[in-house]
Amino acid sequence: MKNAPPSFRYRKRYIVFKFISPEWVDKKDVARALWRNFLTLYGDTGAAESQMWLEYFDGTYGIVKCAHTFTEKVKITLSTLHKISGMDVLPVILGVTGTLKKAKKYMETNGG
Repeated sequence: MKNAPPSFRYRKRYIVFKFISPEWVDKKDVARALWRNFLTLYGDTGAAESQMWLEYFDGTYGIVKCAHTFTEKVKITLSTLHKISGMDVLPVILGVTGTLKKAKKYMETNGG
C-alpha cells in the first residue's frame, strides 16, 4: 500500500505541557484521562477528527500531537484536566509547535 500524497495528509501540531502535581503521574493514566475528557467535551466524531495522540510523557512534561484545526480544542481539553487517577494535577500549557524536534527542544528550554 502506498503512502498518501502530502496534499491528503493532515497538518500536525505538537502541544507541549507540564503537570504540577504532588506525585509522579503515569503515562497510561494521562492518556486515558485525556481521551475521556476529550470524548466528554467533543464526542466521538471530534475525537476521531482531532488525530490526538500522546507522543511523549515523562511524569511531569509531555507532548500531545493533534491536527492543526483541533489545536485549540486539545488545549482546552488539557486545561480542564484536574484529576488523574484520583490525584490532583494542575496542567500548564507551555507552547505549540509544528515539529516534534522543536517541541522537544522547547520542552528542554523550559526545564523538562
